[in-house]
Parts: sequence; C-alpha cells; structure tokens
Amino acid sequence: MSKRKPVIDIEEEPIDKVEHFLAKNLKKMIIGLAGVFVLFIIGYTFTKLDNSKDSMLVNKVGMLELTAMMNNYETAKVADYNKSAAEFKDAASYINLRSAQMYVLSNNAKDAAEPLSKAGGEMKELADSLKADTEGKIDAKAYIASGKLTSVWYYRACLDATGAEKQKLMKDFETAYPKSELLKQLKRWNG
Repeated sequence: MSKRKPVIDIEEEPIDKVEHFLAKNLKKMIIGLAGVFVLFIIGYTFTKLDNSKDSMLVNKVGMLELTAMMNNYETAKVADYNKSAAEFKDAASYINLRSAQMYVLSNNAKDAAEPLSKAGGEMKELADSLKADTEGKIDAKAYIASGKLTSVWYYRACLDATGAEKQKLMKDFETAYPKSELLKQLKRWNG
C-alpha cells in the first residue's frame, strides 16, 4: 500500500493589516457606502423636484403673460398675470412692471399705478420712467447722478425745467451725451 500524504487543514489568515482590516470591517464599509449612495439619490431627487416646481411656476407666469398679450391686454387677464407676482416673489418686480406696461398698452393707465408702485430693485428705475410717462410725477433730477437711463432722465429734466435751470441742464446734457438724439430733439424744439 501506498502511503497517503496527510491532509493538513490550514485556515487562511489575513497576512497583512489591510487584509485584516477589510476582513473585519467589510460589512460596515458596504453599509456605509450604500448609505452615502442613498443619501445622494435622495438629495438629487429633492433638488430635481424643487427645480421642477420652480420651472412649473415660471411656465405658469409665462403662460399668463402670453395669455394677456394674446387677448389684447384685456384687464382681467392682465390682473391675473399681476396676481402671479405674489406666487413668484423672485420675479415680482418684473411682473409688476410688465403688468403696468400692459395696462398702459391697453389705454388703462390708471390701473398701472398700483403695479408701478410695487416694482422695486433693478426694475425701480424702469417703473419710475413709465410712471413719469403716465403720471408725470417723478423728479427726473434724482436719477441723473446715479441712474442707468441717465440720458432719458436728462431729457425729462430739461423738459420740466425753465429759464437758467433749463440752460444749465442742457449744457450738462450736451457735455455728458453730445451725440444723443434726445439732445438733438431738445435743441430743435428750443430753437
């Protein structure tokens, strides 16, 4: 008979520290990675839902604006559009200004006063410009120094002024905007 080699039962043991650490903590690491992945998916989903909600609101406001325009700025449609400013606070100033413009285009300037008074931020100067066109109760000189529509405000201030004040404003206007068409108009009217 032949001799059989004895079978030695050797249990594999981790050789170095990394294998030992992995063997000991593999389950915890997999659970941790799965948790981070689930949190990422949840955060991504909420972000997409929030963006979708904002997008739907923007689309709604756009549809209201388009509806008002297609109905020849009918007062009820413009009022619905103006009410959307309460829902979409980030664009409330734009919506108020645009509503006022629609009222003016429909020959309903008296209804434009309320939205114009609510317009603020970057739209404030444009709102005041439209208010000056419809009501004429804006001090144009207040915007000459710091406004973005400075040439328009010079023009309005010159129209409102008389005598020496008008001559000074015309000179300042000509210095600041020598090639302005508005300045040319003023010179034509004043001879």
